[in-house]
Amino acid sequence: MSSPFPGMDPYLEQPDVWPDVHTSLIATIRAQLQLALAPNYRAVITPYTVFESIEIAPLRAIIPDVGGFERDALLSGGSTAVACEAAPLSLPAVMEVPTEYARIEIRTVREHTLVTAIELLSPANKRPGSEGADAHR
Repeated sequence: MSSPFPGMDPYLEQPDVWPDVHTSLIATIRAQLQLALAPNYRAVITPYTVFESIEIAPLRAIIPDVGGFERDALLSGGSTAVACEAAPLSLPAVMEVPTEYARIEIRTVREHTLVTAIELLSPANKRPGSEGADAHR
């Protein structure tokens, strides 16, 4: 069955599944490349870390426990008491989360000179508004 979402597979791109899929793909691609590159070049898996900004939606609204009243109006029995009630506060939190990825680097055998790098796009590269998506475009 084909994916109903062009360009992505929601199952494979789940955060708890993706690292395993990504690592397996990288290892398989490296093994296939190494067969064609020997003896002058090596395919090397190189890990790297990217800091992703993740916005976390608030779990609950914050409502103040205290209200303000005019003291003189309450003591004199007047009817001009004023109560101050603030609107509930609801703010998203933004976190910088380190995420581990890997790429394949093709290097010369003798000098270890970098010839090229191959990077598999991750779900982070597809999120609208992310630095990865902008760089990919």
